[in-house]
Amino acid sequence: MVLAGFVQLLWQLIAIQRSERLGFDYSGIGPAARRVATVMLPMLFGLAVFQINTALDTLIAFVLCAKEGGAETATWFGVTFDLPIKAGAVGALNFAQRMYQFPLGVFGIAVATAIFPALSRAADGDDGAFADTLRRGVRLTMFIGLPASAGLVVVALPLVRVILERYAFTANDAAFVAGILTGYAVAVWAYSMTHVLTRAFYAKQDPRTPLRISMAMVVLNLLLNVTLIWPLGAAGLAWSTAGCAILQVIVLLLAVRRYVTRPVDHGVWRSWLRTFVGTAVMVGALVAIAVNVDAGQMSRVTVMGVLALEVIVGAVVFGAFALIARMDEVGWVLRRRG
Repeated sequence: MVLAGFVQLLWQLIAIQRSERLGFDYSGIGPAARRVATVMLPMLFGLAVFQINTALDTLIAFVLCAKEGGAETATWFGVTFDLPIKAGAVGALNFAQRMYQFPLGVFGIAVATAIFPALSRAADGDDGAFADTLRRGVRLTMFIGLPASAGLVVVALPLVRVILERYAFTANDAAFVAGILTGYAVAVWAYSMTHVLTRAFYAKQDPRTPLRISMAMVVLNLLLNVTLIWPLGAAGLAWSTAGCAILQVIVLLLAVRRYVTRPVDHGVWRSWLRTFVGTAVMVGALVAIAVNVDAGQMSRVTVMGVLALEVIVGAVVFGAFALIARMDEVGWVLRRRG
């Protein structure tokens, strides 16, 4: 991951260098730079809320996790209790987090990054363009994120088996990780949309609103974590993070009405409804495959074939539905790729 970050930075520097020679100019350091930092630093915290929440998930799992071959109880302040999280949960959480972050990084954050310049240009006075750009952003993130969420939930077990199952990593371990991944995956669309909405506030020079909302979500996630781990174990940590992400989107949409009277207008609702129906059709096709195979008992090679089939069928079914329904988002995605 660190190497990928350096490669991404180098790639961008080379692209910039082709159009304009880079140099060092310190004349801008002063009040202007301080203003940028004043706006940027709160926004960075607002965008990092998912990393903070997943770090809290891992920390709680580490503290309340039974040790392999060790005690399954703990004594705090004279009270002895059963540890709610089974051994190996920290590693399982890390694996699940990497898997749900893949579609988020490839699609969700990419959409937010691409749309941010348009939001910034429109924020200077063209309220109509700002509203249209924001609505396009939330439509596009739902169009990409919802089928990604649903698909990841359905293929969680075969995906984990294909990527991780080898050597000491058993089918039972795969099922454990898949259960955690399911909790995280239900909110991939929400993680993505939060990045768009947070950047909308940043474009309006208002980083403090999403910062306050993010801080509240971190506190709520902590409370839900220590509540849900008792009935759900390690999976409760994932469901807590996902629930907070969905709530954060709702609160951000309500808060952004300060700048956009109707961020979710008729066009957005219609797009979301079509995306939901298309996703439901896709899930139906994937479930039809899943019920006829037992991904937990097949050989790893066979599971690879099943996973490939599910990915292809899911993409074709949802894509076909979007084309038949004449969803504008198809054209937006294709033009962006072009």
